[in-house]
Amino acid sequence: MEARLAHLEGAYDRVSERLNSIDQRLNGIDQRMEQRFAAVDQRFATMEQRFTALEQKMPLAGRFGPH
Repeated sequence: MEARLAHLEGAYDRVSERLNSIDQRLNGIDQRMEQRFAAVDQRFATMEQRFTALEQKMPLAGRFGPH
């Protein structure tokens, strides 16, 4: 009985270690995704600022409408 219990405890420890490893990897992936999304958001904000600056320099409203 003790041998079976020791085997189960060992198996439990291995499963626990494996789950901790998976959890750490998922946390790393989550952090990298958040960083990349933040970088994409920053790029879109920069593009928006550039388009706004261009629109202020050369307004397009009414240029392509009926004359």
